[in-house]
Amino acid sequence: MVDYTIYPALASHLGDACAPFDFAFDCLGVQALYTGCGKYLAPHGVYESVGVRPPSFWVLDFVRAVIKMKANEYWPQSTWLGGTGRVYKGVSMMKPSRQDRQTVMDYLASGRIRVVVDSTWEWEHARAAYEHLGQGHAAGKVVVKVDPKAY
Repeated sequence: MVDYTIYPALASHLGDACAPFDFAFDCLGVQALYTGCGKYLAPHGVYESVGVRPPSFWVLDFVRAVIKMKANEYWPQSTWLGGTGRVYKGVSMMKPSRQDRQTVMDYLASGRIRVVVDSTWEWEHARAAYEHLGQGHAAGKVVVKVDPKAY
């Protein structure tokens, strides 16, 4: 796990500091990490991401983010067209099998993986939860309880 906020040029730092990785998973959607992954990801490496993080919650910013994700997916190998030469996979673009989903459920049940929750909000405070999420400092999932009886 790497804290992307420590180094202003994280891709360059990773390229200088360690051997190339075979796999990178971006949990935040930092486009600069993908565009710079040729510096730290092995030529056969795969860059997987939750998507491209839009700069705001405005509809056009979401549209631009989707366009960037599709560009990342379709032009990864074409360095002469501005690609990185590395495979990009967006989590939202995957088609997990039933067995894949069962494996994740088993991992969650056994504690092998866990969901990090930043905060839990009542439905009446959904707007405040959304604003909290929009500040970009949540250290995990921001949960809004739709059912007041839910955990």
